Amino acid sequence: HAKPTLNDISRRTGLSLTTAASILRGDTGRFPERTVRLVQNTAKNMNYRKNFFASILHNGKFNTLLLVMGRETGELNRHLELISGIYEQAEAANYALLLEFISTDDLADPQKKIRFLSEQYFDGILLNFVSRRHQQISHIENRLNAFSVPLIWINQKRRYNSVYPDDLSAGRALALNLQKIGKRRALLISSGVSAHYSIAERVRGFSEIFREKNDLQILSGSETRQDFFLSIKDEIRHIKKYDCIILPDTGFIADILQSAGDQKQFLPDIFTFGSVRRPFTGTARIFGMHYDWYKLGSLASQNLFSLIDSRKKNIQSVKYMPEFFIPKK
Repeated sequence: HAKPTLNDISRRTGLSLTTAASILRGDTGRFPERTVRLVQNTAKNMNYRKNFFASILHNGKFNTLLLVMGRETGELNRHLELISGIYEQAEAANYALLLEFISTDDLADPQKKIRFLSEQYFDGILLNFVSRRHQQISHIENRLNAFSVPLIWINQKRRYNSVYPDDLSAGRALALNLQKIGKRRALLISSGVSAHYSIAERVRGFSEIFREKNDLQILSGSETRQDFFLSIKDEIRHIKKYDCIILPDTGFIADILQSAGDQKQFLPDIFTFGSVRRPFTGTARIFGMHYDWYKLGSLASQNLFSLIDSRKKNIQSVKYMPEFFIPKK
């Protein structure tokens, strides 16, 4: 069988060739939702595939997104959820999705040759990596801006061209939720060693709400994590006076359990600002935040398409709220 063409889709839907072509290249904003669905579903049912090279010659676009991920960006399941969210948005707009893994140090080094920057076979970049060094982020930004390619940052707080969690509001929301279930005496562990800006904002948001009407003890330090937990061991031994413990990330759970020693049985509910996929119980009940990485990928893709279509240099960043696993009273 011959491959279906744009003409075939136009005839099947009863729409003009221009309308069908516009919708299938992602230019959907000018048409009713019913028309967009008709064209997209018809193309899918006919197994239509865009002629990649003809598209480039016609409009100068590759219809391709590039997702750049740092090798330090965390667990595989998060990668898969993020990629799924991006891929489904790209597929719906008839875009291909390419993936590049690169170390943050290499991307920040102007002397390091990066193949995808020199070849530029894409229409826009989605960038997801972890770095706690502001200077390193600045180097990456300067390097990428020099190429004038539409770019959306993922999980980086920026005024423009980014999608990231609303950490300050998330911290406040946790405080309000704990008050609702009757928590009044909290121990907040806040070690400066892991103080990524997002953790710092969650801690600030939580503290400013919870301490208004409740007792809040904050233990913080700038030493190594091991030394820090040795220094607060005596306080942990008197854990009975608290009805909840707040931890900056999931990595602290093992530390708090070890520091409690023979007082583990008296540990109150533990809440972490780190990501957990579900609550779990054991020595203590542990609850945390849930990051919807699929949603994050979808939002990032939508923002990038808006940037590409508008031909603007900047677009307002989008914040989203993580969810919390909170126990019942």
